[in-house]
Amino acid sequence: MRVAYRVHYTEYERGWGSRPDGHKDFEGADALTEAKKHADEFNAQNTAPSAPDWYMIASEPQLVDLDK
Repeated sequence: MRVAYRVHYTEYERGWGSRPDGHKDFEGADALTEAKKHADEFNAQNTAPSAPDWYMIASEPQLVDLDK
């Protein structure tokens, strides 16, 4: 069994709602640390005081089985 931590991306657009927009997998000894760091850095770009018309977020890492 191969496992990884997966970070999902979600796009939000005013008037259209949200939709999944892909993911990134992290494997190896430091996978959880790297995945959390990536999500934090990705979400750090969301600094507007209110939600803009379009933006994306990264989810918290989830453990997944790559063999399934």
